[in-house]
Amino acid sequence: MSHKYLAHLGAQIHTDVADLPVGTFNTIVASHAIEHLPAEALHSTLVTLMGALAPKGRMLIEVPQGGGSYLHLAGQRQDPHTLFFTGQALVEAVTAAGGDILFQQAVGHVQSPQRSDVIYIADGPPFYKTRHGSLTLVCCVACGPIAPLCP
Repeated sequence: MSHKYLAHLGAQIHTDVADLPVGTFNTIVASHAIEHLPAEALHSTLVTLMGALAPKGRMLIEVPQGGGSYLHLAGQRQDPHTLFFTGQALVEAVTAAGGDILFQQAVGHVQSPQRSDVIYIADGPPFYKTRHGSLTLVCCVACGPIAPLCP
């Protein structure tokens, strides 16, 4: 989301998860962010984000769909992502951090870049130059076997 739209919503923008107050936020949006974390920071970051949710809070996480991306690491690779998720891997990471999954969706079709002024344009084979969809999930703090009915 753009800063302009977030300002319109009155949203707070936090760039350091260590500074998030516990149990405060009704909504956390981590859109195309966690795939840039070092692998060893993923679990603790998700635990911190889950802890920052208010009791009825929800978190939306969206990442590029890239479970097989590591298979294409030969040659020069300039992709800024450090983690590559399948739908199952994303669900497992969130549940291991104490979250219950309320919604999940995978969009898997190959998409060409929509704009000519994109921030990041990859070099190399066509695989690097196209987007391969995304994985989206919404979760809440684990509340037992009735997760879809969480208040």
